[in-house]
Amino acid sequence: GPHHWRHVLALALSSEARAKPGWLLRLLCWPMQAALLPPPDGIALTALAPPGPARRPYPAPYIGLHGVERDSAQAGIWVGPTLSLPLCAFSTGRVCITGTLDLALLSRGLNLSAFRLEVHAAGQLLHSAVLTHSGHFSIDFVLPRNAFANCSQWELRASKHVIPGAVGLGQDSRPLAWRVIQIRVDDHTLVDSTQSPCTAAIESLVPARGVNLIGYLTAELGIGEGTRALARSLQAADVPYSAIDVGFQTQHPRRDASMLARAVKTRFAIDLLYVNADQTVATADYLKRKKLSAHYRIGYWVWEQPQLPSSVFGAFAHVDEIWVPSSFAYQAIAPYAPVPVNIIPHAIEFAPSPQPSRSEFGLPQHQILVLVMYDFHSYQYRKNPQAAVAAFRQAAADRRDATLVIKTINSQHHTAARQALKDELSDLPNVILIDQFLTRQQTWDLQACCDILLSLHRAEGFGLALAEMMYLGKPVVATGWSANLDFMTPDNSMPVQYQLQPLQNAVGVYPAGQLWAEADTSHAAHCLSQLFDQPALRQRLGTQAAADIRRQLSPQAVGAQVARRLAMLCTWQPLLNAVI
Repeated sequence: GPHHWRHVLALALSSEARAKPGWLLRLLCWPMQAALLPPPDGIALTALAPPGPARRPYPAPYIGLHGVERDSAQAGIWVGPTLSLPLCAFSTGRVCITGTLDLALLSRGLNLSAFRLEVHAAGQLLHSAVLTHSGHFSIDFVLPRNAFANCSQWELRASKHVIPGAVGLGQDSRPLAWRVIQIRVDDHTLVDSTQSPCTAAIESLVPARGVNLIGYLTAELGIGEGTRALARSLQAADVPYSAIDVGFQTQHPRRDASMLARAVKTRFAIDLLYVNADQTVATADYLKRKKLSAHYRIGYWVWEQPQLPSSVFGAFAHVDEIWVPSSFAYQAIAPYAPVPVNIIPHAIEFAPSPQPSRSEFGLPQHQILVLVMYDFHSYQYRKNPQAAVAAFRQAAADRRDATLVIKTINSQHHTAARQALKDELSDLPNVILIDQFLTRQQTWDLQACCDILLSLHRAEGFGLALAEMMYLGKPVVATGWSANLDFMTPDNSMPVQYQLQPLQNAVGVYPAGQLWAEADTSHAAHCLSQLFDQPALRQRLGTQAAADIRRQLSPQAVGAQVARRLAMLCTWQPLLNAVI
């Protein structure tokens, strides 16, 4: 189809492709290759990922272990024909395996032959035990000192198993071999059926040595704050990080050095590169010029449309994995990615001044303050303040107790958009425009001074300002579409009704044709009116919002996700736990 050929040509004509010798020959050959290769099952031609190396799927540790049942504490947890176990550091290498065996089930009462349980690692048989009786068993042996060298996990393999449903025993389709009660290696308990959870956390067995955090580390913009949020998550998870600031790629002030104090000078094997797809190639080239290599590179990308455009597909070649902050960004990127994509949200934690003063910002003391905030560099059309102004105008038409506060930055670089905003506000009396850079502390204080956040955006890749206001216990009225629905619910905020419409013309990096939301301003006005009239509603929504954000997006909660993913990578590829 035409979309497929557009993707192919975009890749073939990219600057990265033309920079390599033989690009013209490759371009001529690609149509023939593309015509001969059918798309993967279930994936439309418009969602084809750029060609890349096939990646070997890694088995997850503990695969082969079935779910806990009522009698698991006594009899153990059922295991399939193969149980994959994570590596762990050991001194002696003493392995103890206890469990139960039902030879009658395995042989269906016809052949009570012996059962063999083997231990394998790195393609080698390390130990074999023959079990000849049903009931409890115990296996005790010492691993060779180099047993886990050059491998990522080890396996227990059973010589026989049975599928109950296949031999007339109900509908159970699980492959069953034996039941494990406990597996220990020296002081590490990997599985214990009497405990909950019954398996040891991967991050406790294989904690990541550290990462190189690369991004707009000190820049005062959303993507910079996102990088600092990642730093907070790493700190909460006790994962060290080195710091490489590439903030020279932005025009924003670079004054927030809060995360640099905790950075270490060690160079780790994993890069965590927090720049968007459109800046990944330039940043990777910068790191190459600086001779800053890594064994594995994770890109942290945000995108605010339902589909990642083909113009940035060249960035896939520079990352081994992608993290995104929301399910919306995941759905936009994952169908195109030849690398793993994981959702790791932003961590929210900050402290406004103990008693922030409205007078510091020229705000009235006894008004309900509705805050709208955005960066002109993030595209006014996407942030859609005109809809917010229209909703406020309708809700506050006959009131004198509500004021609209619009906080913006970078308007000097977008004169037409700035003038359009001023025209929209020209006849609105109860509005205050703050068009200047504030420090992060001042921004938090401004948010704390306001009562409600209003965001009738057309799309968000995460919704940092929304999450921050909810963290402060403020009610949020926002478009009920895109990434903010990961943390906004009708119980903690007021999602606004909308209609999806295709983008008629390209807006900066966002190509035309994809769907964006048009918020219902009348519904938004109704939500505002309810909040104006019902202080108890503002209190109830704000209290629930603060509780939800602090539970879901705390540095500890997000840090646990980060630690698990990094530990999994180091389990699969022990080289990633090296220092380089």
